[in-house]
Amino acid sequence: HILVDEFQDTNPTQWQLLLPLLQEIAAGNPDASRHSVLLVGDAKQSIYRFRRAEPQLFYTADAWLQQHLQAKQLTLRKSWRSSPAILHVVNQLFAAESSLQLPDFVPHITALTDLWGHVSILPLSLGIDADDDASTIPVTPAGAPRDLLRVPRYAVTTTRSYQEGQRIASLIQELIAAHLPVQINGNTRPLCYGDIMLLFRQRDHLGDYERALREADIPYLGNERGTLLASLEVKDMVNLLQWLVTPFDNLALAGILRSPLFAASDTDLQTLAGKKDWYARLLPQALESADLPLARAARILPRWLHYAQTLPVHDLLDKVYNEGNVLARYRSAYPAHLQIRVNNNLTRFLELALESDSGRYPSLTRFLHWLGMLEQASDAPDQPSGTGSNNRVQLLTIHSAKGLEAPLIILADSARVNDKKKASPVLIDWPAQHATPSNFLLHPASKFPNAYNAAQIAHREQLASQEETNLLYVALTRARQYLYISGNAAPKPETANEKLGWYGAICTVYQQQAMNLNQAVILHEMPPPSIALTERAPPPPPAATPHVDPRLQEPCQLPRHWREIAPSHNLHATAHYGGSGDADGELRGQIIHAMLQFMAQTPQAELTQWRSRLTQAASLEMLQACWKEACRTVAAPALQFIYDEHQYLRAYNEVPIYYRRDNTLVHGVIDRLVVQTEQIHVIDYKSHRYANRAELQQLSERFHSQLAYYVDGITRLWPHKPVSAILVFTQGPDRIDLNLTPDTAI
Repeated sequence: HILVDEFQDTNPTQWQLLLPLLQEIAAGNPDASRHSVLLVGDAKQSIYRFRRAEPQLFYTADAWLQQHLQAKQLTLRKSWRSSPAILHVVNQLFAAESSLQLPDFVPHITALTDLWGHVSILPLSLGIDADDDASTIPVTPAGAPRDLLRVPRYAVTTTRSYQEGQRIASLIQELIAAHLPVQINGNTRPLCYGDIMLLFRQRDHLGDYERALREADIPYLGNERGTLLASLEVKDMVNLLQWLVTPFDNLALAGILRSPLFAASDTDLQTLAGKKDWYARLLPQALESADLPLARAARILPRWLHYAQTLPVHDLLDKVYNEGNVLARYRSAYPAHLQIRVNNNLTRFLELALESDSGRYPSLTRFLHWLGMLEQASDAPDQPSGTGSNNRVQLLTIHSAKGLEAPLIILADSARVNDKKKASPVLIDWPAQHATPSNFLLHPASKFPNAYNAAQIAHREQLASQEETNLLYVALTRARQYLYISGNAAPKPETANEKLGWYGAICTVYQQQAMNLNQAVILHEMPPPSIALTERAPPPPPAATPHVDPRLQEPCQLPRHWREIAPSHNLHATAHYGGSGDADGELRGQIIHAMLQFMAQTPQAELTQWRSRLTQAASLEMLQACWKEACRTVAAPALQFIYDEHQYLRAYNEVPIYYRRDNTLVHGVIDRLVVQTEQIHVIDYKSHRYANRAELQQLSERFHSQLAYYVDGITRLWPHKPVSAILVFTQGPDRIDLNLTPDTAI
């Protein structure tokens, strides 16, 4: 069974793909009950020639089906959408004697015989545009010669489109104030903004109309072109993906944390400042309250990093949207009138992930590169239009409105004349009944004319003119009850109707001179019955609060799937540094760790050199004491294998480690990692105060589990080398070698 809707938009390539399926049906079982073919379309609504749609295929397919499958043609002329007033004007405009010709046009009838409405044509908005011909722009507002030294050049500050938009805004306000009656699902109520749709042939002046509506405080919903990737919410998603590729990008991480994804404050971000690796400082926050933004980020971001390494882009984003509750969080962060737009943009971004390589490849960098190319392209993805449930005026191109309807349609900018200069540079002639094009020619230069190309160009212009008429038909038939036709033009009283596009053609049919219209003219009207408007139904009473078992309000005890083993990066782990729990002990430990890292990288360094890098507030006395302690540690003979570059192959400071052990994700930061030819040493600095060396063995026991995780992680990287764990207590300095195995970690 085959069903093809909107068949008038089929192009020759699609028809050649469909034809073998039809031929297979025709050659198969003659029993008609075993198969069916239904093609639905309307040649009058063919408006996609720029996609190579060929309405003649409708007649070709009709003949083929009648010949091979004994198909029947059913013609429908009854409308279930438009009021009698709308269809009366449509029949008048496209009648046989009109200049607006449609193929096989049959006068329409409506099933809604009692539905009231009217069609009006508004006066032209006459004004000067900055892009008008120079002869139409006065030298000065008064038209007198300009004094070049004293009078500035006359500048056009408004456009005709904006002036037309102001008239339309005034009209909308009048109709809303007059409580124009509309019928929706059998109920009569006053017109609201959501019942109104503004239609345009092209988008290039859409901003002028939006500006006029904004200034009139009329809520509207535009269909912005090519701006999806420029919207803030989509930029946040792109920023997140970029950070998943480069997790050391602190600026990207700051943007993620400040976005509605986590809604961190500036104060929250200040707790991460001062270190090169913000992500490493973020992770210990997972131990904090679940309600804190940084704690939530610290628990979620490691999972997303893992997904980024294994999942295709669409599946990754699907996980992010679900685990991060993205749509709900963004809706709550935006005002009510923007929530639908934000929701639709985020949904459209998720769909984009399926359009890159069909969503199959897990390369984030490939997807991000593709997004960058899209953003620069002329056909960048659009922001999707909102739903009709919004009480806002919709602004759409006629192509975007195809298939939609509204109680009241305003056809704006209808005096525009189609620009033939935008024609394609390629001439393709593909007859509907042929399997291949009959010619493929480059558009000839005007200085090299020939009869054949001239005939092809004339034929193409004829098809373009026909599609222009089709476009007008589609626009008019979007209206359910009311239709207003508006336009703008330069103030030239001698302009004939033939030079004013659709507006002029409509005026000609109704014997009006377009440039002489000073007030709205009703082309046809069916008055509403004398009935009172149905009041809006009151909102339903709030539902009774259901009984909730108190046990469901208790927090769930879930197993931990993440383990932090880097207390040196937890601002609250004061016991790690000094054991006393005081702030000075914590600060002292941080300073000594930083000094040891600096000395390992810069031999024979001076305190003044390091002090320029200091971000903590510390007294000079403390700094000098810490510097002496760090110098003793680096100079200790028992520790030379850690710092003497001749005794190791490679050495690393502040080494992040991240791996999965059983069902738990383990993360930590190793103070120093020394790689020798035969062995690897995991070094962990401790700045604790102790009375004598006898305390060290007991003190070191509390770190066995932590170091065992380090040993386990490094063993996975170098499985063929033994890994030792060493605690370096800087007070002595003293070295404690630990005999650990991965099983020591608990």
